[in-house]
Amino acid sequence: MKIEMTPTNEFQNVNGTRCRIWEGESDKGVPVRAWVATISPQTVDEAAQADFQRELKEVKGDHVAHAYDIRLFVD
Repeated sequence: MKIEMTPTNEFQNVNGTRCRIWEGESDKGVPVRAWVATISPQTVDEAAQADFQRELKEVKGDHVAHAYDIRLFVD
């Protein structure tokens, strides 16, 4: 089995550990989610490691605009 995953901007705590949620699908098209606590590039190339970390931090999410009644916050 092979699974292709993409990181999301969502995080959840699992057993007290902060995990990033990754989404994807199996090679047969089954949708999956994974809660990943740690991920590390397996290379000695420092530039590749830095690029990996930078790209992971740049993961953009879907931002939803919220509207609130200002009267709820102001006395």
